[in-house]
Amino acid sequence: MKRSSISLSLVFCLSCFGVVGCSSDEGGEGTASGDNSASATDETTMTETATSVEESGTNDGTEGDGDGDGDGDGDGDGDGDGDPSTSGDGDGDGDGDGDGDGDGDGDGDGDVQDCVDDCTTAHDACDVACVNTHAACVAGCSNQGCINNCDNELATCGGVCDDEQNSCNLTCLDDGFTPCDSTTLGTSYLGCEFYPTVTSQAVDPAFSFAVAVANSAGSEAQVRVWRGGQVVGLATVPPQDLATLALPWVEPLKGGEDLTVDPGWDTVIVADGAYRLESSQPVTVYQYSPLEYELNVGSGVACQTQMDCPVNGEKCENNVCVKFDNSFTNDASLLLPSNVWGTSYRVSTRPGLTLGGNQAGVPGFYAVVASEDNTSVSLTPSATGNTVMPGAGVAADGTGTVILDKSGVLSVFSYGQADLTGTLVSSDKPVQVIAGHRCVYIPDSKLACDHLEESIYPLSATGKDYVVTQPLVNVEGTDEANRHVVRVIATEPSTTVTYDPAQGGMGGGNLGTLTNAGDFVEITEATEDIRITSDKKVVVMQYMLGSERTGELFGLPANTPVNGLGDPAMTLAPSIDQFRLQYLFHAPTNYLANYVNVIAPAGSAITLDGVAVTGFSAVGGTGFEVARVPLDNAGNGNHEIVGNSPFGITVYGYGDYTSYWYPGGSDLNFIPQ
Repeated sequence: MKRSSISLSLVFCLSCFGVVGCSSDEGGEGTASGDNSASATDETTMTETATSVEESGTNDGTEGDGDGDGDGDGDGDGDGDGDPSTSGDGDGDGDGDGDGDGDGDGDGDGDVQDCVDDCTTAHDACDVACVNTHAACVAGCSNQGCINNCDNELATCGGVCDDEQNSCNLTCLDDGFTPCDSTTLGTSYLGCEFYPTVTSQAVDPAFSFAVAVANSAGSEAQVRVWRGGQVVGLATVPPQDLATLALPWVEPLKGGEDLTVDPGWDTVIVADGAYRLESSQPVTVYQYSPLEYELNVGSGVACQTQMDCPVNGEKCENNVCVKFDNSFTNDASLLLPSNVWGTSYRVSTRPGLTLGGNQAGVPGFYAVVASEDNTSVSLTPSATGNTVMPGAGVAADGTGTVILDKSGVLSVFSYGQADLTGTLVSSDKPVQVIAGHRCVYIPDSKLACDHLEESIYPLSATGKDYVVTQPLVNVEGTDEANRHVVRVIATEPSTTVTYDPAQGGMGGGNLGTLTNAGDFVEITEATEDIRITSDKKVVVMQYMLGSERTGELFGLPANTPVNGLGDPAMTLAPSIDQFRLQYLFHAPTNYLANYVNVIAPAGSAITLDGVAVTGFSAVGGTGFEVARVPLDNAGNGNHEIVGNSPFGITVYGYGDYTSYWYPGGSDLNFIPQ
């Protein structure tokens, strides 16, 4: 694997962040300083400065104003300023700060949000470079409901805000709820709180761990990213647009650049190991590990020809000396918002890869993330997953019960050739589970290895009916349907699985019966699209082949990884019950080629970016069809796809010796067993 000494200088534009709620959770206090060092608070504090007065008219026998306080101003508070506040500031604006502009910050400029270099008074609440004193709800909403039910006191919770006493800087809906209110948010891949999580990855750290935030709402989304008590990223995402935020690798979770270590990768708990991403609007979030598949590590010297370039291997492009290093190991995940997390999961990875006599091998893994303190997580290994690297309360047989606090990450690693697939992760509070592999061959003997990762759906959202489809791959300028590997994992004992078209696999063995919960069957190289149905809920995963095997299948030179054909990648298949009528998805434009597979009932009318999708082919005799559609790399990589009946999508792409694959989205509704 090539290495590079290049470092990235990442610059974030810190824009004022709209308050997501009067009280988001039980975080600590925070400040922001003029040297741009930052700490931040999980709880935005606002000063209570106004009290509504509903009654007046008590006769005090003096001024004749009818309020009974004797000052003659008619407001009943006795200070003579005419506003209902009892602060006695005399400015008449009702906020008690004396400046007369009514925004409560004391600066007299009348805006609802101030960006400052330093917060020195208890009146201000700080979000790194910005403070929100008491931001107003958008105009035009009456009786606006604010998240956490803020009342007419500018910062306290328990009632409802109105247009006269606003306290939330959010877009409000006409029915009195914010877009991130649990009443309106629903259960899908769209959400307002996510936990990006670095997983075991041998890539050069010069490449960027990153999240892409896609906003399909009609108004801009204000986004901030936390690591522990620090805000590490801010972004404003316009409607129907995307923002990408590069985040530092978390080294205890990433590991170094070696594929293997002796005696192995210890199972660990990393406190505050996960990032926490908040948005003021429902958004889609993807994480990329890493984002780029190549970096320019050239000298940058001006040139006319390659002879002018001082570094071996450089070439002259656009009169500049350049040289590109490849990451060689990438994957990406569709993250699930915390409001759809569950308490029970079945893991899917691949067997550990043993190289050069190292017995520990290159491990498979799963990472468990908590969103609440004192979350108890219990692990029950499958028949193939009972050999792990012990640590952090997890035994060598893969059993254990551990406690995670908010943003804590438990990362469990396989040992030797153990396969963690089928392991049961259960918890007393909702958790996130991301599973994958540090670097794996698929099939085992074929180059080259690649990183795998994917968010696993909770068992509550797992189904019994799936359609899995072959990915396209560009072979010497022609898009071809490639073979794919399919795994079906039982969630209950005595599960019967059927396939249309009928399938063999695992050396021609029986694919129809899964005896125990956590057992799985594998179609080693499926040559067609398949509908998979079962009598009990199952988890279904798909895997791409390594470039050497893909090259063999299409008659290219043997025993050589082939540029542009990708390498292993992994995706979860959403069940048909979770299909949707509309998706906004993202495909990174820095890859050589990107595609979307569209799975729909026969006869469906579907448009991609306003253009009708054509070229559907039948999936056996199932009544479903698939269209494999190349995506245009022009623009920002955002795409909208809409249909007249529920349909599913998977999104994937290829770079030099690398690839990614993820579900383009889905609902996550409860499906009964």
